[in-house]
Amino acid sequence: MGGGFTGHGTCMASLAAGTITGTSKDATIIPVKVFHRTFDATFASWTEVFSKIVENIVMRSKQGNSVISMSFRKFRLGVPS
Repeated sequence: MGGGFTGHGTCMASLAAGTITGTSKDATIIPVKVFHRTFDATFASWTEVFSKIVENIVMRSKQGNSVISMSFRKFRLGVPS
């Protein structure tokens, strides 16, 4: 995915599925970014992204064998802390 501005999601994904220390080394990570530098995500954008994730799971016949993990970094007044 790249282009992250804090690296938080990448760090969390490596803890989940990293090839050396990940808890599920054979997992496939499909990164999705909702927040951007402006922290402009809305409820509508969240539901749209969540729907696309579920569609992808169904399309790949991975129901019952998938995890959706949302990683958030604390921020204040629209500025990462």
